Order: sequence, then C-alpha cells, then structure tokens
Amino acid sequence: MLAILTTAQEVVSALAYMHERDIIHGDVRGANIMLCSSTANLRGFTAQVSSGQVRLDQYTGELRSG
Repeated sequence: MLAILTTAQEVVSALAYMHERDIIHGDVRGANIMLCSSTANLRGFTAQVSSGQVRLDQYTGELRSG
C-alpha cells in the first residue's frame, strides 16, 4: 500500500510542478504515467508524467521533450 501512495504522490507532485509553471497536461491517464526503473528507490522504480511531447523528470525537475 505504501508503494501505491508513494507513486500517487510522485504523480501529484509532478503535476503541481507543471501547473506552477503554467503548463497544463490536459490528458492525465495511466498511459501517460511512466514507471521508470530506479536503483535509488526502494520500490525499484519512480513515476514520471508524460504527455508524449513533454516529460517531467521527477528528480531533476527538468522538462524533456520526446
């Protein structure tokens, strides 16, 4: 259960970060939430929000295209 809550918190945090910068996602759904492998996290993955055009890296705070 903790893993689910942590993942949800990462998604909400990413969306808040984008909204603070006047970026509106407009299509939040499971297909746009990427789970990326991570050895730095006990779950073994991190969650990132993707729109297909812009991706927010949860840990660096960078917006990346692609």
